[in-house]
Amino acid sequence: MAYLVSKYARNDSLYPKDTKERAKVDQMMYFDGGTLWPKIFNCYVCIDFYSKILLINITIEFATFILNEIDFSHQFLFSCIQ
Repeated sequence: MAYLVSKYARNDSLYPKDTKERAKVDQMMYFDGGTLWPKIFNCYVCIDFYSKILLINITIEFATFILNEIDFSHQFLFSCIQ
């Protein structure tokens, strides 16, 4: 995506040439695949594995673990919006 915008964009409003601004864009662009998606996937696998394969009820401690797993991602995204 960065290559296409760098090569074919008419101006630098989508992918700035300034290194500090570009770093912010890169941070948000790669946050999804590098941080957010693995945490969501881990939560899904844990819930799916523990509830279907082991046939046990999800406890409060386990639910708290899952919520804490994605809390960092939520805080980061919220801080970027402000």
